[in-house]
Amino acid sequence: MNKARYIYTLFILFSGITLYGQDFTRSYVQDMRWGEDYNIYLTLTNDSGFVLKVDELYHPETLETGDAVETYTYYPVSLSGEFINELQQRLARQNQLEKTNQKSISYNTLWSSFHENLGGGWAHFVNCLLYSFETGNLHLNAPLMKRPQTNWRPVPVTESYLNTRKWEYYAPFDQGIAQREYRRRASENDLEDLRGVPQSFITLFMSTSQREYENLRTANATSLTAKIDLVKLLLGARYLGQAQISYITTQALKSALDYSVYNLPSVILFDAFNAAVAMSLDETGYQVEYILFTDEEGLSDNEQSLRKQRIMAIVENLNTQNRKTFEDKLKTRYKEKANPL
Repeated sequence: MNKARYIYTLFILFSGITLYGQDFTRSYVQDMRWGEDYNIYLTLTNDSGFVLKVDELYHPETLETGDAVETYTYYPVSLSGEFINELQQRLARQNQLEKTNQKSISYNTLWSSFHENLGGGWAHFVNCLLYSFETGNLHLNAPLMKRPQTNWRPVPVTESYLNTRKWEYYAPFDQGIAQREYRRRASENDLEDLRGVPQSFITLFMSTSQREYENLRTANATSLTAKIDLVKLLLGARYLGQAQISYITTQALKSALDYSVYNLPSVILFDAFNAAVAMSLDETGYQVEYILFTDEEGLSDNEQSLRKQRIMAIVENLNTQNRKTFEDKLKTRYKEKANPL
């Protein structure tokens, strides 16, 4: 069985739309159609409309159509309005519980903290972290991420001390140091922290020098620096303390609550089915909102139904595997411990 390919980049470009002041949180795709210019025209339930340039959407080269998916597949789609609303209600309940000292959030591991606060699985984890970096809410060099300066050395000297003694922050911020850490972990077959990260993210991270990284930051190329920062953060995940995990989770929550207002529906082209599929993400995984076929006029109702069933089955397979693998990560290596990683 072929592994599902990582699908790692999708940015929607549109024209003629003013976003400011519009509320897309409760808006869904009402209509999609192919234009003669091979653009896709969408209308939302709030009667707003916009145009997607097909040549700027991602076209999957392969799709997993079997009964199981052997690896993660990542679509960076928008968070659904229902999820945002549920998250707001959940936070309100949590705040009330904390005021009465009935419950406190666990910050023992980055994985368990995300799972407890935002729910969902791997897709949520990647989406929310990337968006936190892109919006500038999360910074690897934030004050809370800085390691204390000290001459203290453990006796006996531990492996974690030797690995991180030159780190200025709890995640390796400098590209050279971070790349050396990656190579060391790769040579020791110790890349579990990065399992599920799209290979393109790692390739970008490893091919970018510190000077190039700083140039990207100066140019505000956040879509690129966010991918690099995600890799560096996960390289430092096992060394994070509760203060750092709390900071990261808080910033991700802040970013998620502001997400849907400025993010329109994501459309992915499923070439194997001649289909454009509008998708969103909630706690249970990827949700299909609308399916449009390029050859719709020549298809019978039965053929359309069969294609839609296959697309829905593929998406559900991806959701099942993404959830299962993330839950396995929580239950095994990243299960909660009494002490920080």
